[in-house]
Amino acid sequence: MTDHKKEEEEFLTPKQIRRKTIISFVVFFAFIVVAFVSWQWLYHQPLENGVQKSLRRGLEINEKVNGVFFSKNHLVKEFPVEAAAKKVRVNGYEGLKTELDTAWHLFIKRSGNAAPLKLSIEDICLLPEKEIIFDFKCIEGWS
Repeated sequence: MTDHKKEEEEFLTPKQIRRKTIISFVVFFAFIVVAFVSWQWLYHQPLENGVQKSLRRGLEINEKVNGVFFSKNHLVKEFPVEAAAKKVRVNGYEGLKTELDTAWHLFIKRSGNAAPLKLSIEDICLLPEKEIIFDFKCIEGWS
């Protein structure tokens, strides 16, 4: 005989199998009921700025956390125009083959009961222009 202990297999009786099966189904259906009740509760929450109030709290927490890591003090580094690349690689012409569709509008939802802000291409072109030179890091993998 070897020094290794033989592991004994545990056999379940039909009564134990039935008991474990019933417990498994009860737990499964309990989870289904909890999920359905939670969904109903969430669905019937009052809206705050277009989102259920309980979900809005989660968004506000995310906003606070992101505010710590992504503050306005962490903007992209800008360079003088002389530092800009003289020859820039074109990454493709998709979208440039046809004329720009100027019939679309940008709708910006405002807080409260204010009407949404509707901007056309012409409205956007009237906005003040800001040109910056920055270090563009492309994750495409080509240089």
